[in-house]
Amino acid sequence: MCGKRNKNNSYNHCQWKRSVLDGWIWSEGDLQRYTVGYGCRILKKCANSSRYNWSKEIWSLKVTGSTQLCVWRAMLEKLPTRSNLARRGAIISSNLCPLCKKVEETTQHVFINCEITQKVWDNCDKWIRISSIRHQTVINHF
Repeated sequence: MCGKRNKNNSYNHCQWKRSVLDGWIWSEGDLQRYTVGYGCRILKKCANSSRYNWSKEIWSLKVTGSTQLCVWRAMLEKLPTRSNLARRGAIISSNLCPLCKKVEETTQHVFINCEITQKVWDNCDKWIRISSIRHQTVINHF
């Protein structure tokens, strides 16, 4: 998502082309097909880009306002996790994740590392029939 969106609501390195057979066309390079090496170069460029404004991206999503707010707060590490509540002086019985009861509940743990939420992500992937690779941070996941 580091590329700039064009008028077709695609990013500058790939775009949706309608033809007899619908499909994605890789629009970078001479071959017009995706290569892992080129994908890695784009990702590295995105990771090193200080210009990427994820906040603006969140507020332009076509989802409910409460979903936008949740993602925005997660990116800023401002969700009321047990770790955040304890840091702010709230009295809580335990900092452990209420789902797995093994690790401190942080935004990172809840969305990425918890073995219970990983099962939820896996079931969602199966439901919509995709195979995905799990990201290691909330920002990379977004």
